[in-house]
Amino acid sequence: MAAESAPRHRMPSAIGAVQTAQRIGPGVGPVIGGILAGLVGLRKAFVATAVFYAVALVIVHVMYDDRATHTEPAAAETGRVTFRNVLAFRTSS
Repeated sequence: MAAESAPRHRMPSAIGAVQTAQRIGPGVGPVIGGILAGLVGLRKAFVATAVFYAVALVIVHVMYDDRATHTEPAAAETGRVTFRNVLAFRTSS
């Protein structure tokens, strides 16, 4: 999603932001969850987490447009790709 929806010049920072969020979530989430569970109880902490996930789902659903891509149009297909064609690809190494 980040690679397709970001402008070409901002693609590295968009992918970096996604990867940062993926690493920070598991690192900070249990700390926040533990503090929240200690303050309001375990059941209410799960409800609060569910609310955060629901809000994130709504934000992604509303703001992300999968039809808007900023990449160049793909070249026209020259035919069916078979396993034999894939094996025939040459690498530049």
